[in-house]
Amino acid sequence: MDTRPLPAPELIDSLLELLPDDFPEWVPGTRPVHNVGIGAAGWFRPSDVASHFCRSPQFAGDWSPVVVRFSNASGQADPDGRLQVRGMAVRFHIGGDLRQLDADGHSIDDERAHRLTEPVRFAVEGASAITDMVCMSVPLFMVRDAPSMVAFERAMKAVKVRRPGWWARVRSLLTMCPLPPQEVGVDRDGIPGALEFSRSHPEAQALLVANSMLRLPTSYARTVYHAVHAFVATGDDGVERHVRFSLEPSAGARSAGPLEPQHSPVSAALRQPKVNAYGATLPERYLQDELAQRLAHVPCRFTLQMHLADPGDDPSDPTTVWKPNRQRIVMGTLELEGLVADQDGGCERLGFNPGRLLDGLAPSDDPILALRTELYAESYRRRMSARDLLIDPVQCPFGFGASPQESGRA
Repeated sequence: MDTRPLPAPELIDSLLELLPDDFPEWVPGTRPVHNVGIGAAGWFRPSDVASHFCRSPQFAGDWSPVVVRFSNASGQADPDGRLQVRGMAVRFHIGGDLRQLDADGHSIDDERAHRLTEPVRFAVEGASAITDMVCMSVPLFMVRDAPSMVAFERAMKAVKVRRPGWWARVRSLLTMCPLPPQEVGVDRDGIPGALEFSRSHPEAQALLVANSMLRLPTSYARTVYHAVHAFVATGDDGVERHVRFSLEPSAGARSAGPLEPQHSPVSAALRQPKVNAYGATLPERYLQDELAQRLAHVPCRFTLQMHLADPGDDPSDPTTVWKPNRQRIVMGTLELEGLVADQDGGCERLGFNPGRLLDGLAPSDDPILALRTELYAESYRRRMSARDLLIDPVQCPFGFGASPQESGRA
């Protein structure tokens, strides 16, 4: 049983009130981050050794239906061609069934599906239990504690993009630190505040470096995704291990567009470079269009890997990347068959949450994991309320309105 203290409600309120400052075009009733997304459905099949390392039901059975939401990190409806982190949230439906549907929402069989001229859509029916995995395309988080998270969001407030003044350019020359490039088409940005934040919070610098190296993906299905937090996995032998997860595309990771030219500190100071001109030429939803076309012809597959911690790794710190020589276990294959039939009801109304876990997988002592668990649940409640929709207690890991004692966390 998880006995970590829940974040204070005031902290959750502060974060949810600060997030719209990062994304001025955010629309109430939508997600405050990872705003734009698309849902796909398919299956997860665990490997033969998965249950030995984790007895959670998705690893102990045969096949489990899954719903996956691919997304862009921004909290507003930015086009897919912007440079940003991508997300992949997976919901495992234990004991559920995957249905193929025609355009009218009627169930169809495999034989009839091959005769249809329109792409087949999918829906999941029935489940004895659900559990989520929330991943993103960078392998680490920006802060390691809740107060720093609030400070980071305050610093990330979007400001109008302007050409740096003469003193900023002189300082960049004196320190040989090139000014950050401006992205084509972006007129408001929180990067200057994030850079200032990183000067007093060195742990955030690794994520800023990772963000500066982002490339546009050719496809959501050709991107590596990381569940950046550590969990405690209990195997069928009762042994507990600290682990992290990653999802790696079977088709391999691939970036789109040409490489950006290299700029010296001098040239960058004289004329701040703009990057990602290629992204500005792409269709607004090129990633969604590509995924729909891909799934209309072939399934897309990911390998789920579990990384085992070494004694020197700190499972409570999401700002560090575990070294690549850590032991990895192939936990299974995730295969997506097609798009979700009802994108709103079957995907956008879902509240994916990294803290929704089943027996055999428990949260580590990572305070950011505890914060995100409660933050996602409260965000879901507010999102549904803003749309005048019923709040499904299943979407909130600890029950809507439940105290820690009532929800089983005490």
